[in-house]
Amino acid sequence: MKKSFPLNLNGMYIPQCCFKTGYYKNSGALAITICRRTTLGVLPIIPLTINLGPMKNHCAAVRDITGPDYKLTKQMQRIGLVKKKLTTITLGYTSYPICEIDEQTLTKYAA
Repeated sequence: MKKSFPLNLNGMYIPQCCFKTGYYKNSGALAITICRRTTLGVLPIIPLTINLGPMKNHCAAVRDITGPDYKLTKQMQRIGLVKKKLTTITLGYTSYPICEIDEQTLTKYAA
């Protein structure tokens, strides 16, 4: 069986999560979606990244919807996907951490 990880989204526990990846058409930036493995197949839960334009290799802007204390980013650090937070970009009232992504972990939990 393929590897999965649990996720806690604002108090909602989601078991057997994995990643689907691709690239944003207009920028080529890495696109990652968190999905859940079910008996019906792999179902998307939430986009992990947001398209803020081209990023350097192995980096992505994380769309951390869990609040200003970056709980989703911290969960991704615990499973090894986020190596480190490099900086933060603020657009309006929302901030997006720019993170270095571990390609091996992304492959390990691939859908």
